[in-house]
Amino acid sequence: MIHNGLDKLADVQGFADNVVTFIGLPYPEFFTYCAAYVEVIGAVLLILGLFTRLNALALLTTMGVAIFFHIKSNGFQVVPLETASLYAALYAFFLANGPGQWSLDTLITKKLFES
Repeated sequence: MIHNGLDKLADVQGFADNVVTFIGLPYPEFFTYCAAYVEVIGAVLLILGLFTRLNALALLTTMGVAIFFHIKSNGFQVVPLETASLYAALYAFFLANGPGQWSLDTLITKKLFES
């Protein structure tokens, strides 16, 4: 995800024109920056286990938009949908299950509620 976000930041106008405008969202540059920063910052925070469910929801939303884009542009071809669908399933898992025992969320919670 971090790589995908950095690719968007490397060519904001190209992604805005070729993807966001094609989908039909307003303010294509704004949504390009939103997606890019969610993919970079959200992925790093998810790796660390900080604000896990919030980041999983944000990343799942970006994958939902990616899946919609692939269906709109290529139909139901497996190859473009496969990666976005696998990422979406992974983020749905973290959204449903939350952070693990070694996450920063868990460590902070333990520190806050220790007796």
